[in-house]
Order: sequence, then C-alpha cells, then structure tokens
Amino acid sequence: MLSTQRGGKPAAPEGYVGSEELLFGRAIGALPESASLAVAAHAELCPEASSIVHRHKAVAGALIETLEPATLNEGALDRALKAIAGEEQASVAPLAAEAARDGLDLPAVLRRYVGPDVDALRWKRVMKGVREAELPVSDGAVCRTRLMHIDSGRPVLQHGHNGLELTLLLQGAYGDCTGEYRRGDLQVADEEIDHKPVAFGGEDCLCLVVTDAPIRFTGPFGGLLNLFVRYK
Repeated sequence: MLSTQRGGKPAAPEGYVGSEELLFGRAIGALPESASLAVAAHAELCPEASSIVHRHKAVAGALIETLEPATLNEGALDRALKAIAGEEQASVAPLAAEAARDGLDLPAVLRRYVGPDVDALRWKRVMKGVREAELPVSDGAVCRTRLMHIDSGRPVLQHGHNGLELTLLLQGAYGDCTGEYRRGDLQVADEEIDHKPVAFGGEDCLCLVVTDAPIRFTGPFGGLLNLFVRYK
C-alpha cells in the first residue's frame, strides 16, 4: 500500500495518504536523484505506487505528442541516444558483475547504489541501536541519502523537520505518532510532523532515508542536542 504521510492528514484517493506530486515528479523525471531513488524503490515494492507512476507517464506522453516539434541541431538525437545507452549500461553493469551476498531482497534500483553486500558499506553509529550508511547521489551536497538500521525495540530520538524527510521501509517495521509502517511503505514527513519512530515486531528495521534539510531534536534534551549536533 502507498502509505505516505504529510502532516498526518489523510487525503484521497483511498489508501493514499498525502499527495501525488512525488510520484508525478518521478514519472516525468523532475525529481532530484535522491528523491527519485526513494520513489523508484517504493514503486518497485508497492504495486499501487507503480500503477500511479505508469498512469502519470502515459498522461505526460500523451501531452508531449500534442506539442509542436522543435528543430534539433545536427547530431543531437544520436548524442542523446548514446548518452541514454551509456547510462543504462553503467547502471546495470554492477548488478551483472556480482550477485547480492547479503540475502536482502532490495529493490533493483537501490541495489545499484548499495552493491552486493549491505554490510560492506561504511556504517557509523548514530545512537545506541541505530546506525547509518551514506549512499552516493548527485545532489548529495543538498540532500542526505542513506540506509538506516534500527535494532528491534529501539527508538530514534524525537525530532521535527525543517524540510522533507522520505523514509522507505525495506525490512522490519516501525511506528510513530502517525501510524505503523512496514516493508514497501513510504513515509513523507514535513515541518508539521514531530515524531519518535520505534522499531517493533521482533525484527531489526532497515530504511532508506532522504532529507533535504537538517532535522530538529525536540525531546527532553532536544534543545541541548541542537546546540552541538547539526543532523540532516
């Protein structure tokens, strides 16, 4: 199920919470790489989201066909096709070179960034029971994109947001003040959300997390932490 959250307010269509602009942005190629990765991985795990993306692509394609054709410079089409072919070959090559060794069923689009073994990434401890590993994206100077591992039963420190936080559940489950999230669910938290996610269900939680602005710690010691830690 497509389970995004924005301000904790449900909206149509049924089964969809939030808005469709992320899925539409993915369909027309308008998202930055970090957000596009999260939404594409979500669409691989969620048939409903995949259907919405394909529907938007069909509509966008129909609209493009109504536009007047533009004159291309000589060789422009050949250069564009070669560039696309090169990107596709580069993205598929790491997958073909070595099969996954970690036993995780990750979306193919994410596996291209992670590689064959999640444990081989450069993990760092964030707090007790929580660690993360950065992923390389072209807009890394603006957004942080990382895998986050939360031990079962452990909470993430309570925090609010100065921008958007996209969290895609890859393994396990967690809950916060907005509800419960499981594999394939995508939570979109904005400035209205102040939460303390807690992994539950007896299984460690693995998430893909994208943030475009630093978070604000809001728990009992939040004010003190914000003085010393700038966490995005």
